[in-house]
Amino acid sequence: MIVSAVEKPLSFAGMNVSAMEMNALMKEINAFVSKRVMGELPKVRSALERIISVFQIILSNANQIISVTEIIIDEGEAAIL
Repeated sequence: MIVSAVEKPLSFAGMNVSAMEMNALMKEINAFVSKRVMGELPKVRSALERIISVFQIILSNANQIISVTEIIIDEGEAAIL
């Protein structure tokens, strides 16, 4: 026995809906979410760019500190010899 999707109601958010209605609701939800995500991307992108630039500054300062430390160690070894 084949039962069509239209004849078999589904439950969605406490409502009984057909598979076609469920599909339409899911498409609407997907479109809404996609629109919101696309709208938020510029904000997220600029925030990520700022975070990356801060990490780059931290790393460049860390490299300078490591270089100075290496010089101090190298000069200290030379002084001992």
